[in-house]
Amino acid sequence: MRKGRSALIILFFFILLPVLNAALAAYLKFDRSSYNGSVGSEFTVKVMIDTEGEEVVSSDVYISYDATVLEPLSVAAGDFFDTVTHEFLDGKIYVAGMSDNIGVGKTGTGVIATVTFRAKSSGSTTLTYICDPNETQSSKIIKVGLEAENIIVCGSNKSATVDIASGGDSALGAAEEKGAIAEDSSGITPSELPKAGAFDNTIELLFWGGILIFFGVLLKFVFL
Repeated sequence: MRKGRSALIILFFFILLPVLNAALAAYLKFDRSSYNGSVGSEFTVKVMIDTEGEEVVSSDVYISYDATVLEPLSVAAGDFFDTVTHEFLDGKIYVAGMSDNIGVGKTGTGVIATVTFRAKSSGSTTLTYICDPNETQSSKIIKVGLEAENIIVCGSNKSATVDIASGGDSALGAAEEKGAIAEDSSGITPSELPKAGAFDNTIELLFWGGILIFFGVLLKFVFL
């Protein structure tokens, strides 16, 4: 009976470990899930990182887009990493951010860089983080340590859609020109926070509540 209980505990931790790793998944995102513009207009996109509590020293970012619809004009360094460089490739943008002190990591959520695009033609495209461990030109998030471990979880990266109208001012463009869109220090508009934040917090509470209940039942089973 005791062997059976020990086997059950071991099995439980093998099941729980991947779940906990997934809960602490460093990933990349944008400041918005969608952007709108008109032909000839310009708009900015914030390239953001969320380390999920891990200490990181650098990040390689590759973003794909439709070059017939958008043209990248410039890349401005954000405030998350000390040094930021970039390169415009064919249908891709490469951004590299790094800490000047490789022994001291950065933690939390922040802006790696801000990209300014010009709308070339009407149509739709998706801004996507290229992330494939088997590819050389793949997004990475490097953890502090001699191993230089890449801890990015590709499946957690967020994408953003871009819709370009044939003419006239877009709703987003007009609002940005008038300064109507206020942003907090994380670069996310306040109107987005209640939706995403409340939902994520609820899911997180349910998750950890379920874990605690499971632990309680398991311990009761083991020690009774």
